[in-house]
Amino acid sequence: MELTFRTAGIGDLELLTESRLRAIRTYRHLSETAALPHGLPDAVRDYYRQALASGSHIALLALVGERLAATGGLDLRREMPSYHNPAGLSGHIMNIWTDPAFRGRGIAWRMLDLLTAAACERGCLTVSLHTTAMGRPLYQRYGFTATDDEMELELPAEKSEP
Repeated sequence: MELTFRTAGIGDLELLTESRLRAIRTYRHLSETAALPHGLPDAVRDYYRQALASGSHIALLALVGERLAATGGLDLRREMPSYHNPAGLSGHIMNIWTDPAFRGRGIAWRMLDLLTAAACERGCLTVSLHTTAMGRPLYQRYGFTATDDEMELELPAEKSEP
């Protein structure tokens, strides 16, 4: 199995939209035929179109040949500077999803490596994420600590190499 990771672009809108909807179905325990909220596919597509163009979101794809094995994303956020984050830059990891056929092979861990490195390169001092019960053990092993409904990982102040 030769796995490659690449940054998604505007040309990947349909693949990104499809993968986000698959992730939502997985997280919500919905069948492939269950109805989704009206307008959700268009809203997801519009989000990716705008966020990728502005650079406020980085989407990664893990591929085995042409087959999508996993996805992950990083929202880059500007927030009120604070004691622990004087620059006011943070990242929010989202849409970590692995096709069931590829789970248990360390792909999500590698996705986290790439996304946290991208956050560091852009000056973020923390990244957060929402988790499911299935994902929580992975994120805890990675170093995230629980808050009320998010987990946060403090990143080194220096830029790290991916």
